[in-house]
Amino acid sequence: PLSNLDAKLRHQMRSELRRLQRETGVTAIYVTHDQEEALAISDEIAVMLEGEIMEIGKPQEIYQRPKRQFTADFLGFANFLQAVVVEKRLEGVLVEAAGRRMECGPCDVAAGQEVTMFFRPEDVTLLKQESSQGPTLTGYVTDRLFLGHMVDCRLKVGPREEIMARLHPKYAPGMGDQVFITIDPEFCTLLPR
Repeated sequence: PLSNLDAKLRHQMRSELRRLQRETGVTAIYVTHDQEEALAISDEIAVMLEGEIMEIGKPQEIYQRPKRQFTADFLGFANFLQAVVVEKRLEGVLVEAAGRRMECGPCDVAAGQEVTMFFRPEDVTLLKQESSQGPTLTGYVTDRLFLGHMVDCRLKVGPREEIMARLHPKYAPGMGDQVFITIDPEFCTLLPR
């Protein structure tokens, strides 16, 4: 119902629909291909593929901790790195990805298991020098997309691996710059391959 509205009016109408739904207490089913819209107005989301429900959950849960790679990729921008579980620890999991060992949050995996490491572009922190706080990936900026309130930077982190970082324009590096990349383990999810 909001597809033919300009961006500002669409944003206002999302809020209005959400307000009306809360005030009336009515249960509503809203079908959309606009992931941002679904996240903004839903109490619960069902992600479907070819008529089959792939995953159901609360918006924040399904966005930050999806159970399937399809869901992670479908809802917003996602970074995926192939990884191998090195060690399972009480506080999380140590994996090797893009030639570096990195920490991820708690997950039901076993040492030696091949997994896909998933994290969002907004969960990537770029540093000008290697961190003494923990492992970092080394990368190079291969593309920048200025979007006004943010800059999307494509980063080459290995022979074939690329990830995206979403940053405030004030902190965005230049084309070709070398950067050191950290990902908060809390926002890193391991998905079975």
